[in-house]
Amino acid sequence: MNKEKLSAHLQTELDKIDQNAEPAVPDQKELLQQLSHFKEVRRKSILKEGIAFLFCALAVVSIFALAVSQIPAVFIFLQACAFLSLPVLVMAEKKRQPPVIEVKRR
Repeated sequence: MNKEKLSAHLQTELDKIDQNAEPAVPDQKELLQQLSHFKEVRRKSILKEGIAFLFCALAVVSIFALAVSQIPAVFIFLQACAFLSLPVLVMAEKKRQPPVIEVKRR
């Protein structure tokens, strides 16, 4: 009998929690607005990445042209600059990516 009362009480409390915790379901208009906003943000990020890619590609081609045209001092200087800027680029990439959330054992 005690178990039946406990299970009935537990069931009523769980029902109360379920009633209070119902998530708000967005309507179709809100979903379409969120989708268009997401597409706009993604389009802008693709454009930025494309511009950065073109800039890097032009830099690589120009460095190669300098190396081929017998200017080793400039080439070595540019390699040193690229090597020194590598930590900054790695930090920027880490900030751009969302952090990984892990569950730790106690």
